[in-house]
Amino acid sequence: MKIIFPPETPSAFLAEDELPLDLVYEDDVVLIVNKPAGIPVIPSQLYPSGTLANGLLYLFSCAEFGVNGSYHQSAGP
Repeated sequence: MKIIFPPETPSAFLAEDELPLDLVYEDDVVLIVNKPAGIPVIPSQLYPSGTLANGLLYLFSCAEFGVNGSYHQSAGP
């Protein structure tokens, strides 16, 4: 079995935002961010900007990345 994912295209709705992100660890494969409570992970109608995804896009505007996280004991939205 072979699974082929279509190429990802940048979202027209995701804009760069300069946010004070607490980068705990970073290497060639992993980035760990200490996300404060109250900062949404991805944009929505209620929070179109100021999200973790917006801040990461600002930091790594020339890199492709996915946003995922551990929601175990998460205090924020």
